[in-house]
Amino acid sequence: MARDPEQVRLKVVDDHPRKTDDVVRLTTSESSAYAEIPVARTPVRATPEAPAERLEFTRGEERRTHEPGIEALEDQEVIFVPLEESWSDTSRPRPPVPWGWFALIGLICAGAVVWSITQLNTHADQPIAVRQESLASLKNEEREKAEAGAQVDRLLNTARAYFNADSVDKLATLVRQPERVRPLMEEWYKSHPLKRDKFVSQEQFQPLEFESPGSFWLVGCKTASGASHHLIIEDLPDNKAAVDWEFAVTYQPMDWDRYVKERPTGSLDFRVLLSPDNFHSHEFSDQGKWLNFQLSTTAGGDYVYGYAARQSELGAQLMELFERSGGNSPVALILRLTIPPGLKSPRGVVIEKLLSPHWIHLETPDT
Repeated sequence: MARDPEQVRLKVVDDHPRKTDDVVRLTTSESSAYAEIPVARTPVRATPEAPAERLEFTRGEERRTHEPGIEALEDQEVIFVPLEESWSDTSRPRPPVPWGWFALIGLICAGAVVWSITQLNTHADQPIAVRQESLASLKNEEREKAEAGAQVDRLLNTARAYFNADSVDKLATLVRQPERVRPLMEEWYKSHPLKRDKFVSQEQFQPLEFESPGSFWLVGCKTASGASHHLIIEDLPDNKAAVDWEFAVTYQPMDWDRYVKERPTGSLDFRVLLSPDNFHSHEFSDQGKWLNFQLSTTAGGDYVYGYAARQSELGAQLMELFERSGGNSPVALILRLTIPPGLKSPRGVVIEKLLSPHWIHLETPDT
């Protein structure tokens, strides 16, 4: 941008001219003796003001043709030097160097390296160990499957042979506790003819939990006659299996209905269903002395009332077994029942002994 080619200079100009001193005349209204006396007023100096400065251009002097505009000033690089850089380094306070942190970080890094090396050495053989463990587990599973398959075959073959047997001699080789059971079988089949009924298929197969270390299984079978049977088979340690014959035929020393009607004196062992009752009569009318139970069988028919002394161990065992079963259904037991001579109660019997808490003898019973 071009300007007037006159040189700029400063010129001081006084824009306020001085005023003359004013005269104040004093007059009075009371007397005219006094003439007007002129009194000179002391001038009050005003604060001098700064003279205004004006820019005057002197023409004819030589100047630059072009003055830099604002655009040129914006293009110039401004260098800012912080004031702190002029300070002396010796006068600046320095914080202490945290050498403890460096030492701690170094220890952590060294520990991480040592741990990594240790883990590498520890797990170097892990894939081999895992593979060996997997192979051993597979071998155990295969062995268990083979043993389970052999066990199933053994139990089913025993059931098949039991239904195919047509004589006491053949049955005696397939039953539990044969020394005790064989005489019972011979007496039983005098009134119950032995008929061969061929095994057709398996309908049920499940383990049984008893208070015995033995292995017992419930096997449901269907035979050629169309009948369904349930066998309890014990898997013996010598890779043999045996059928509980007494459970299979629901063995009783005599017909239950005949026993109820004839009421023979003496002691007999029966498989019964027991449930608590509250019938007291005749010799057993004292409720504080006797516990009362109703005894029946799965074949239905008649029933009797069994009594046990209330304060006896036998009475406590019978009540505990019933409560343990849930207290809603009868309990299957083997009991020794006694009808004393001269007993007047028409349905009463004395419970002499608990032989088994199930319908099988887990161990050979005492005579």
